[in-house]
Amino acid sequence: MTISKTKYSEPDGLKSAFESSSGTKEIVPVYESPLIEDSIEDEIKERFTSGESITEIMQDLIKVELEAKKREYYNSVLVKILSLIADSKNPQLDIEVLIAASGLTLREGVSHSSIAAKYGITRAAFSARLRKVIDDLGLSNPRACKSLESIKEYKLTNKSKSKQSK
Repeated sequence: MTISKTKYSEPDGLKSAFESSSGTKEIVPVYESPLIEDSIEDEIKERFTSGESITEIMQDLIKVELEAKKREYYNSVLVKILSLIADSKNPQLDIEVLIAASGLTLREGVSHSSIAAKYGITRAAFSARLRKVIDDLGLSNPRACKSLESIKEYKLTNKSKSKQSK
Protein backbone atom coordinates (compact mmCIF):
# COMPACT_ATOMS: atom_id res chain seq x y z
CA MET A 1 0.00 0.00 0.00
CA THR A 2 1.43 3.38 -1.04
CA ILE A 3 0.68 6.06 1.53
CA SER A 4 0.89 9.80 0.92
CA LYS A 5 0.56 12.17 3.85
CA THR A 6 -1.79 15.12 3.95
CA LYS A 7 -2.76 17.31 6.91
CA TYR A 8 -5.95 19.16 7.52
CA SER A 9 -7.38 21.12 10.39
CA GLU A 10 -10.76 20.88 12.07
CA PRO A 11 -12.21 23.15 14.75
CA ASP A 12 -11.76 20.53 17.48
CA GLY A 13 -8.15 19.64 16.72
CA LEU A 14 -5.57 18.72 14.13
CA LYS A 15 -5.53 15.41 12.27
CA SER A 16 -2.95 13.77 10.06
CA ALA A 17 -4.59 11.80 7.29
CA PHE A 18 -2.80 9.10 5.37
CA GLU A 19 -4.46 8.39 2.05
CA SER A 20 -3.62 5.20 0.20
CA SER A 21 -3.64 4.80 -3.56
CA SER A 22 -7.05 3.05 -3.24
CA GLY A 23 -8.48 6.20 -1.62
CA THR A 24 -8.92 4.85 1.92
CA LYS A 25 -7.70 7.00 4.81
CA GLU A 26 -5.89 6.01 7.95
CA ILE A 27 -6.54 8.70 10.55
CA VAL A 28 -3.96 9.33 13.24
CA PRO A 29 -4.45 11.73 16.14
CA VAL A 30 -1.92 14.50 16.64
CA TYR A 31 -3.98 16.27 19.30
CA GLU A 32 -6.46 14.28 21.36
CA SER A 33 -10.06 14.76 20.34
CA PRO A 34 -13.13 12.52 20.74
CA LEU A 35 -13.93 13.03 17.04
CA ILE A 36 -10.47 11.85 16.03
CA GLU A 37 -10.65 8.83 18.36
CA ASP A 38 -14.00 7.89 16.80
CA SER A 39 -12.40 8.11 13.35
CA ILE A 40 -9.67 5.69 14.41
CA GLU A 41 -12.23 3.31 15.85
CA ASP A 42 -14.23 3.49 12.61
CA GLU A 43 -11.06 2.91 10.58
CA ILE A 44 -10.17 -0.18 12.62
CA LYS A 45 -13.69 -1.60 12.28
CA GLU A 46 -13.77 -0.94 8.53
CA ARG A 47 -10.37 -2.52 7.89
CA PHE A 48 -11.12 -5.50 10.12
CA THR A 49 -14.50 -6.20 8.49
CA SER A 50 -12.86 -6.01 5.06
CA GLY A 51 -10.71 -8.99 6.06
CA GLU A 52 -7.48 -7.31 7.10
CA SER A 53 -5.85 -8.93 10.14
CA ILE A 54 -5.94 -7.07 13.44
CA THR A 55 -2.16 -7.50 13.63
CA GLU A 56 -1.63 -5.57 10.37
CA ILE A 57 -4.07 -2.87 11.44
CA MET A 58 -2.41 -2.42 14.82
CA GLN A 59 1.09 -2.45 13.31
CA ASP A 60 0.06 0.34 10.91
CA LEU A 61 -1.49 2.38 13.71
CA ILE A 62 1.53 1.90 15.97
CA LYS A 63 3.90 2.87 13.15
CA VAL A 64 1.99 6.06 12.44
CA GLU A 65 1.67 6.91 16.15
CA LEU A 66 5.42 6.44 16.63
CA GLU A 67 6.11 8.78 13.71
CA ALA A 68 3.81 11.38 15.28
CA LYS A 69 5.61 11.00 18.64
CA LYS A 70 8.99 11.40 16.91
CA ARG A 71 7.84 14.58 15.17
CA GLU A 72 6.49 15.88 18.48
CA TYR A 73 9.80 15.11 20.24
CA TYR A 74 11.96 16.69 17.52
CA ASN A 75 9.72 19.76 17.52
CA SER A 76 10.06 20.15 21.29
CA VAL A 77 13.86 19.83 21.09
CA LEU A 78 13.99 22.40 18.29
CA VAL A 79 11.85 24.80 20.32
CA LYS A 80 14.17 24.36 23.33
CA ILE A 81 17.26 24.99 21.19
CA LEU A 82 15.80 28.10 19.57
CA SER A 83 14.59 29.39 22.95
CA LEU A 84 18.04 28.87 24.43
CA ILE A 85 19.63 30.91 21.65
CA ALA A 86 16.92 33.61 21.55
CA ASP A 87 16.98 34.16 25.33
CA SER A 88 20.76 34.06 25.59
CA LYS A 89 22.95 36.97 26.62
CA ASN A 90 25.72 35.32 24.60
CA PRO A 91 24.13 33.40 21.71
CA GLN A 92 27.45 32.50 20.08
CA LEU A 93 28.62 30.80 23.29
CA ASP A 94 25.36 28.88 23.54
CA ILE A 95 25.72 27.76 19.92
CA GLU A 96 29.21 26.48 20.81
CA VAL A 97 27.68 24.66 23.82
CA LEU A 98 25.08 23.05 21.52
CA ILE A 99 27.83 21.99 19.12
CA ALA A 100 29.79 20.50 22.03
CA ALA A 101 26.63 18.74 23.26
CA SER A 102 26.36 17.05 19.88
CA GLY A 103 29.95 15.79 20.22
CA LEU A 104 31.18 17.60 17.09
CA THR A 105 33.91 19.56 18.87
CA LEU A 106 35.55 16.34 20.02
CA ARG A 107 35.76 15.03 16.47
CA GLU A 108 37.38 18.29 15.37
CA GLY A 109 39.89 18.17 18.23
CA VAL A 110 38.58 21.32 19.93
CA SER A 111 38.75 21.13 23.72
CA HIS A 112 36.19 22.50 26.11
CA SER A 113 39.00 24.51 27.72
CA SER A 114 39.81 26.27 24.44
CA ILE A 115 36.15 27.13 23.84
CA ALA A 116 35.82 28.45 27.40
CA ALA A 117 38.96 30.59 26.97
CA LYS A 118 37.60 31.97 23.70
CA TYR A 119 34.59 33.37 25.61
CA GLY A 120 36.45 34.37 28.77
CA ILE A 121 34.87 31.78 31.07
CA THR A 122 36.34 28.87 32.99
CA ARG A 123 36.27 25.29 31.75
CA ALA A 124 34.07 24.46 34.76
CA ALA A 125 31.56 27.18 33.76
CA PHE A 126 31.52 25.85 30.20
CA SER A 127 31.04 22.30 31.47
CA ALA A 128 28.17 23.41 33.72
CA ARG A 129 26.43 25.02 30.72
CA LEU A 130 27.09 21.90 28.67
CA ARG A 131 25.68 19.57 31.34
CA LYS A 132 22.57 21.74 31.68
CA VAL A 133 21.92 21.72 27.92
CA ILE A 134 22.47 17.96 27.70
CA ASP A 135 20.08 17.43 30.60
CA ASP A 136 17.45 19.90 29.31
CA LEU A 137 17.43 18.38 25.82
CA GLY A 138 17.63 14.78 27.01
CA LEU A 139 20.78 14.10 25.00
CA SER A 140 23.35 11.40 25.69
CA ASN A 141 26.65 12.65 27.07
CA PRO A 142 29.51 13.18 24.65
CA ARG A 143 32.60 11.20 25.69
CA ALA A 144 34.38 14.19 27.23
CA CYS A 145 31.43 15.19 29.40
CA LYS A 146 30.87 13.40 32.68
CA SER A 147 27.32 12.35 33.48
CA LEU A 148 25.46 14.12 36.26
CA GLU A 149 25.43 10.84 38.21
CA SER A 150 29.22 10.52 38.09
CA ILE A 151 29.61 14.15 39.16
CA LYS A 152 27.32 13.59 42.16
CA GLU A 153 29.19 10.39 43.04
CA TYR A 154 32.52 12.22 42.79
CA LYS A 155 31.26 14.98 45.10
CA LEU A 156 30.02 12.44 47.65
CA THR A 157 33.32 10.57 47.54
CA ASN A 158 35.29 13.79 48.05
CA LYS A 159 33.07 14.85 50.96
CA SER A 160 33.54 11.52 52.71
CA LYS A 161 37.32 11.64 52.11
CA SER A 162 37.56 15.16 53.54
CA LYS A 163 35.56 14.13 56.64
CA GLN A 164 37.83 11.12 57.20
CA SER A 165 40.99 13.22 56.96
CA LYS A 166 39.82 15.63 59.67
